Amino acid sequence: MGVEYDFLTWTSFPSSLKLVNDTTTIEYVWYKVAEGIPVKPGGKVTLECMGKQVGHFEKEKITGVRLDLMINGKWDPAGFMWLAFPQGTFDWKKISYPVSPKAVPEGATVMMVRLYAKGVKGDVAWFDDLKIYQDGVLIYSNSFDNWKPYLGAGLGAVAGGVGGYLATRKPEYALAALPVALVGGIVGRLIAKP
Repeated sequence: MGVEYDFLTWTSFPSSLKLVNDTTTIEYVWYKVAEGIPVKPGGKVTLECMGKQVGHFEKEKITGVRLDLMINGKWDPAGFMWLAFPQGTFDWKKISYPVSPKAVPEGATVMMVRLYAKGVKGDVAWFDDLKIYQDGVLIYSNSFDNWKPYLGAGLGAVAGGVGGYLATRKPEYALAALPVALVGGIVGRLIAKP
């Protein structure tokens, strides 16, 4: 399963996180987003995320977000909360769980957030604007922002413009910023790994 930032499909600028099934096996693939988020036993938790998917996600081919708790010093293997995306192909939609908040059990201290997918080759799922609340207070948020391509293009434009002008002292040579900005954006995109 490939994990990458998508700079063309998102609900909050500048990017979203994309999982692409590039294998022929139908196995769960996990991607850890965060670990060590403090929680209070007894506190009620809700989870929401913007999601989109394209492909053959049906029946046992599923995508979503899973929250795990560390209880008495060990990660609970059952998982505390699973936010499953609807089956099939759909455009961006807000997905939340549960209808009524779920209480954190005694002994729990921290939470881990993982994205998961189980599909067939070519299936793609996008995640954006992930939020976790405890007792109505935001305790974790991730918009999967990555500014590297934009920074690369901006710095490349500045370097190209300044370099073109300084080399010739002619303002029209500042147009050298355009190809250098393009190269900067491409380099930024190549190093923009989750």
